[in-house]
Amino acid sequence: MSGTRVRERLKSAGDGLNAKGEARRRQDANDAAMRPARPAAKVVAGRGASGTCSPVVQNQRMEKLTPHRLLILGAGFSRPAGLPLSVELLDLVLLELNKFMGQETHLHRSLAEYKEFKRATTGTVPDPVDIEDFAAFLDYRHAFGVLGSDTWSEEGNRDQFLLRWGIGRVLNAAMPPRDKIPDLYLEFARELRPRDVVVTFNYDLILERSLERVGRSYRRFPHRLKSAGPSGGTVDIDRDATEVTVIKPHGSIDWVSKDPYERYVRYMARVVPGGDGRRFAEGRDQLFGTEGCSPTHRLVEGPRLEDDLLGHIHVIERLDAYYENRLVAYSHPPLVLAPSGAKQLYGASLRALWDGLAVAGFGWGGISVIGYSIPPADPYSLQILYEIVRGYERGLADPGWRIGPMNAIAVIDKRDSKAGCDDLVRRYGFMSADHTRFHFDGFDRPSLELIFSDSPIALPLERERTSSG
Repeated sequence: MSGTRVRERLKSAGDGLNAKGEARRRQDANDAAMRPARPAAKVVAGRGASGTCSPVVQNQRMEKLTPHRLLILGAGFSRPAGLPLSVELLDLVLLELNKFMGQETHLHRSLAEYKEFKRATTGTVPDPVDIEDFAAFLDYRHAFGVLGSDTWSEEGNRDQFLLRWGIGRVLNAAMPPRDKIPDLYLEFARELRPRDVVVTFNYDLILERSLERVGRSYRRFPHRLKSAGPSGGTVDIDRDATEVTVIKPHGSIDWVSKDPYERYVRYMARVVPGGDGRRFAEGRDQLFGTEGCSPTHRLVEGPRLEDDLLGHIHVIERLDAYYENRLVAYSHPPLVLAPSGAKQLYGASLRALWDGLAVAGFGWGGISVIGYSIPPADPYSLQILYEIVRGYERGLADPGWRIGPMNAIAVIDKRDSKAGCDDLVRRYGFMSADHTRFHFDGFDRPSLELIFSDSPIALPLERERTSSG
């Protein structure tokens, strides 16, 4: 499919988007006329905060902090590494549970109940089952206490735990060995610079392991602190400037919350006095106990506030051992938000990762969206992405807002038909045609040139497909 044909096909869509873009530029011009002078932004995190991903910090330090880029990754980013897409996950999880636990698990029984619910309420039984709809069925049943006294825990029911653990087990097994990561990912990791921010909605570890292979320093929380005290903390700008930031707002297969364990230890210490209760709890826990299946460490590092909102997250160090322990599935499932339209019922534990991400979009040097088609289960991500792009386009349209060179927005996804290409353009219709380039061949080597181009945008810019075809 040639670039010329695609450009012709996009022309009519682009005309409409250009009209919207012109209206937005007029509004931005009006906003600029009324805009007050911008004060230097503080770099102090308030009590309970985990820092911000905002690109705006003290104005006198700007020369050290630009350019930097925002990259947003969906499942299409991990596909070339052999990782499954979300539509494949449920069948793979059930097959894995069949082999490891049999066919009579809580998840199997709940799936049968879901099918009966759909038959009774819609007159049809879905085939195949939509994992997003099924996971939402499980989430709502827990959130509203449908099971009554059979509700398993504050974090979820046993069927939800098995789904999360099963997803993690499937993805852990599908990950390529560290010494066999495809070159495409190593090239991607090498192109990342300190202070780039990568927001990945993927649970897998292909990005982190690629960064480690090429020697890129990274962290998986918004900011390091130089100091922390009762009244707040100060962001360590110098240390932050040496690392790539990886944000995983849907969780990770190697994360687990320690909160349930600590609640249980406190409970046992209270009901069994003299230290016996605490010793009992610490001795029998399958993960955090003295004979746990894997060591863990806190996700956040360095000085932190006492009530850091990310302080409960621990990193599992021996993933293979963790995913071979079936008992841990019912007590400490991985901290991932299942692909559900109701996932944000459980999103509070990860919400601090979003902190400040949509602020000051004009501060980025580039924005790329790779393999993320804004699924219906993620309406909040559409709103956040819209706010980021709105600020970014303000910087493109008004040099007074810029803090450095700005590149065209890149949208990369695998689309094999005209209808698929048109659908992607429609989904990202809030992006100005003047500022956006599409690549419909998915995440591949040619897309790297578009993602990491350092050629500042020249307006107006024709929206085009960059492909060798």
